[in-house]
Amino acid sequence: MKISIGENVKLLRSEKQVTQEQLADYLKISCQAVSKWENGVTTPDIALLPIIAEYFDITIDELFKVDMTGYKNRAERLTARYDMTGRKEDFDKAEAEYERLVSSDNADACDISGYARLNIYRADALAAKAESLLNEAISLGDNGAENLLITLLAKQGRNHESIEKYEAQIKSDSANIKNWHNLVHAYYPVGRNLNTHGNTELALETALRGLEKFPNDAFLHSLCGFVLREQGEHEKALDCWEKSILLDPSVVDNYYATAHTLQELGRINEAIITWEKLLAFYEKSGCLEHTARPARAIRTLVKAAAINEEKKVNVEII
Repeated sequence: MKISIGENVKLLRSEKQVTQEQLADYLKISCQAVSKWENGVTTPDIALLPIIAEYFDITIDELFKVDMTGYKNRAERLTARYDMTGRKEDFDKAEAEYERLVSSDNADACDISGYARLNIYRADALAAKAESLLNEAISLGDNGAENLLITLLAKQGRNHESIEKYEAQIKSDSANIKNWHNLVHAYYPVGRNLNTHGNTELALETALRGLEKFPNDAFLHSLCGFVLREQGEHEKALDCWEKSILLDPSVVDNYYATAHTLQELGRINEAIITWEKLLAFYEKSGCLEHTARPARAIRTLVKAAAINEEKKVNVEII
């Protein structure tokens, strides 16, 4: 079998855009030695093989590959390596190489696409890790992890898995309120950077069915409010959040949702009152680190209300 190490060194050197002299300097050998490898006259000393492999970010076995796959540049090779290993250190090397290309203005459209592909691989790996961690948290009894997992699966277009899971759980255990919460979320997944709004009709129907069994569950009232707002039923949504707050003031999402909805409806004074209630709740419960947002909202709305009142007075004078 033909030994291809010299040809492979030449290919790798071209991808990395280094000269024979630069490689020779790194290996502390003569430039003529590298030239002889690439021309098939000699082969590297066995002691140099690990150093050469490390320099080009490949394995020693790959150095001996016949017809080694060529890549456009080192960034592409490093991306392929990360796709194979999934190791963060390989991702970091590939990312650094793409950053070097971009910052030097040597990246073309294919390079930018390749950089995107690298990040897709990383995103997939992180999503898989997140899913594994959430399942572990769920098994240990963390209720909040269920909703995070529903959101994660929805982002991946796998929401049907959540729906099937919680429909089956309600059939087997309808007395568990958490199953109702989770099925509503599955029909109506919400979360950061999540564009899908799910099936609001089934979400609302499920929430109302749940409330027949658990009429004093603050969380189901809250979920009804969010679904109704999505359907454009703002007044009904506000009623649901008000009931939820009365049942359990600690469900702070209700305050935020109420205040923002009132602002959208132009009911500024009512929105200010809601923000004030939230601010008072945080202060009373000792969560002072959360007071900045409602306090800022109050200042902004009070200022806006004053400006609107001034305009109204001016119009009446005219």
